[in-house]
Amino acid sequence: MARRSLVVFTSTVLVLLLTGFGVFGKYTFNLLASFGPLIASLTAAGICWRTARQTMGTERAWRLGMATGMGGWFAATAFWTIHQNIFHTQLSSPSLADIGFFSLPISALFALACVAREPRSERRHVRVVLLLDCVAVIGSLLVVIWLTDAGEMFSANAGWNLAHGLAIAHLALNFVLLVFVLMLWLARRVSESLRVQVALLGLGLLILAVSNFLYMYPGATGSHETDFSRFGYIVGPVVIMMAASTTASSATTSATTAVFLRRALMSLPYCVVAVAVAAVAFGFVIRKELDPMALTLGWYISIVVLARQVFILREDRAKLDELASAQAGLVYLAEHDPLTGVANRSYFDRHLAQALQANKHQPEALAIFFIDVDDFKSINDRYGHVAGDTVLTLLAKRLERCVRSDDIVARVGGDEFALLLRAGAWPKSVARRILDAVRQPYSLNGEWVVATVSIGLVELRGDEGDLSADELLAYVDSAMYRAKQSYGAALVSYDISELTIRPRSGQELNADMAAKSSKPA
Repeated sequence: MARRSLVVFTSTVLVLLLTGFGVFGKYTFNLLASFGPLIASLTAAGICWRTARQTMGTERAWRLGMATGMGGWFAATAFWTIHQNIFHTQLSSPSLADIGFFSLPISALFALACVAREPRSERRHVRVVLLLDCVAVIGSLLVVIWLTDAGEMFSANAGWNLAHGLAIAHLALNFVLLVFVLMLWLARRVSESLRVQVALLGLGLLILAVSNFLYMYPGATGSHETDFSRFGYIVGPVVIMMAASTTASSATTSATTAVFLRRALMSLPYCVVAVAVAAVAFGFVIRKELDPMALTLGWYISIVVLARQVFILREDRAKLDELASAQAGLVYLAEHDPLTGVANRSYFDRHLAQALQANKHQPEALAIFFIDVDDFKSINDRYGHVAGDTVLTLLAKRLERCVRSDDIVARVGGDEFALLLRAGAWPKSVARRILDAVRQPYSLNGEWVVATVSIGLVELRGDEGDLSADELLAYVDSAMYRAKQSYGAALVSYDISELTIRPRSGQELNADMAAKSSKPA
């Protein structure tokens, strides 16, 4: 069907070109200009109706809308053709034909509303900016229409009458329709599978709108009407017929095309406004005065463009806030344990290294804890891993309640936690609070379970010299394992000042701390 429509379109354009250049004679030219639009509109209405019956959903809805519009256009064209070529009388306006002529743009708006889709998670600002873009483009086009057609009509007739008002309204409605098509297509408000159909539909409506303009302008200015403008009334319906005959495509828009469309959408209002400004400037050069109506429309367009910029700035600010929030969220995820919500090993190591570095310039007391849950494997084996996760989460909360807000609680392993306490804390008192808090039972699967911990503690007074983080962690890790060797629920603490010899191997480290260790608490 689509290939056949392409052949029909190519043949139609070729015949019109040959006829326009007089190949088939003057009689054929007049016959085609008079009855060609009638045949084309009837054929387009029939094709839209036939293809609508073969499709469903959105595709069926827009085709039915265009079938109605082209049917009205055919009726109006037939009414006009009968008066013009059979009765040889000029059809006055307003008349019944105006109803048919207006039915096409109205039905086309309905068809476009059927294919328009609402993007997911779209900001309200985006919809407002798109609406302001439409208003700016339509206003700019109205300025151009006024300076090239409507203004001439108004001046020639020294005021408005109903016929001229209907003509201008029809022309303006066509341009509004074209803006709607263009904004839908550039803003990607049309499904990927229907983009070709909507593009052809928009092209057909554009050809009809240009033909209307070329038909009305000579009447407004008093110049001679050319029959070439009527050829657009043949090509336009043929292109609409091609849109109805085109099947849905499965192709998707590439990333490069998407970027191009987005940039085109952003620049379109400014381009059209620039054309309107150029038209006003040209009119001023020709007439040596500014047109009052165009100047008024220009003020409204300026306000719309300014409002558009305000909403764009608000949207950019909202995006920056979202980006900052997302970055903060990523930083939080990178530095915190997803299960318990406390700091992770990376966060703890970095802050410990920073504390030791600051300690070189301004010595202060530090305390480092390693805490390991005693016999945690039996909890997992008996109650399940979900219950084990519950114990770890509740334990983390209890540890946080035992320290100050500026102290650091971190999960550094499966069932291991580390604490970094700064100056002013009483580490052994904190350790005993932890032992007492942990002993409180946990409710697991309807049972009350008691879990204990083993704590290794190393205190740094602030004047022990240059200690690396790895050496300090080795001390506290060994202290924690010595606490576990005491059958758990114990505290083993060391004061760095008592360890006068810096061990250089794991065996020397254990031997040195074994000689200086306190009894398990």
